[in-house]
Amino acid sequence: MGFSVFAMVQIYGLRPRLGNFDPMKGLFLRVVIGLQIAGFMGCAPTSQPADGDTLPTRTQAGWAKGLVWWGDPASPDAVSLSNPRTGEPWAVVFRDSSALRVLPGGPPVVVGNVASNGLATLSTTHVALMAIWDPTLASWAGGAYVNFLRNEIALEQLAAGAAMDFSGQPELDKERLLAANPAALTIYPFGDPLAGTSVERQIPVVPIGEYLEPHPLGRAEWMLLFGWLAGELPRARTAFSEVAQEYESIRQALTEERHRPKVFTGSVRNGVWHAPGAQSLVAQFIADAGLENLLEAQSDTENIEIPLEQMLQLSQEADAWGVVWDAPEGMTWSTLEAADARYALLAPPSGRVFAANTAVCDYFGDWVARPDEMLRNLAQLFHPDVVDPPQSPCFKWLTDVPSSLKSNRP
Repeated sequence: MGFSVFAMVQIYGLRPRLGNFDPMKGLFLRVVIGLQIAGFMGCAPTSQPADGDTLPTRTQAGWAKGLVWWGDPASPDAVSLSNPRTGEPWAVVFRDSSALRVLPGGPPVVVGNVASNGLATLSTTHVALMAIWDPTLASWAGGAYVNFLRNEIALEQLAAGAAMDFSGQPELDKERLLAANPAALTIYPFGDPLAGTSVERQIPVVPIGEYLEPHPLGRAEWMLLFGWLAGELPRARTAFSEVAQEYESIRQALTEERHRPKVFTGSVRNGVWHAPGAQSLVAQFIADAGLENLLEAQSDTENIEIPLEQMLQLSQEADAWGVVWDAPEGMTWSTLEAADARYALLAPPSGRVFAANTAVCDYFGDWVARPDEMLRNLAQLFHPDVVDPPQSPCFKWLTDVPSSLKSNRP
């Protein structure tokens, strides 16, 4: 099965462009980036009083449009969760019933003791947003869809019985969830699986909409919510600070790159080319990685569908094609061609294809929690003289593309 999105991997270090490097310019760049991060990071946003004298201080998160903190920014009493795109209020979450009060931003939700009961998750991306600041996942009670997990610690905890598999039909095993009695269940903001059940009244539900954020760092900043729920906000803020600074460092280093290779992403599904649109996170990653998105002009939406006849023409203008695939037996060009022989015609004339195999790398987890690693992996493929190679790349060039594809075709 193919997916038209990008991945992140664990990679470190940024070196200056080879050649004439001015140390003072490098120092200036680090100072500028530091100031930018201080202004945008969730750990140090500018606070301002909320409307009305009786309301506590209101603090908008730095990058995440769907998070608003209430109270002392260093130790908030509550957080409002909303749709990052529309502003639709979802809930106001409290960690302690003693802090409960009427606040704008949706119905109140009071979570239990995460330190003793842990958080249950409906999405595997929520596990990634916890693991980055809690590498032992001590705050995780278990989750659903665990067959999609790639995090080694999470899998070890499940195998040892330290965390539970709540997967069921259609989504959750409600009896197991109730028996585990987690402090809360984090869910998608649409379609509460506990609605109308007896479990709904016993387990608090927290809607998580990080996937609706328009910027990669906006998605990652939702890790602060998980840290706050677990009473570990300082640790989460430190982790996010490192991610944000690294992302901005890589992006800044690529702003002066004149050569911007043309790339396209996506795959064939039901006889149509499906790809991320101009408003997608993929488009943001492509731009920040010093690349030109060949499909950006085709639509200003998040996802696009392109007739294969049109895609055949567009692909001939590209320098490379990026694809995400689930290939347990190994990712090769033959894997793609076996899925659809038309890929031989749709590949770029150069025959350059970079692919991520979700069967062997934690693509969907790192995609959310480590946008800096995602950006480094993508940028290093095309700008190796600017960005250091990753330690564990998820995206790699396919090396078995037939030489017959590596020539211009009509």
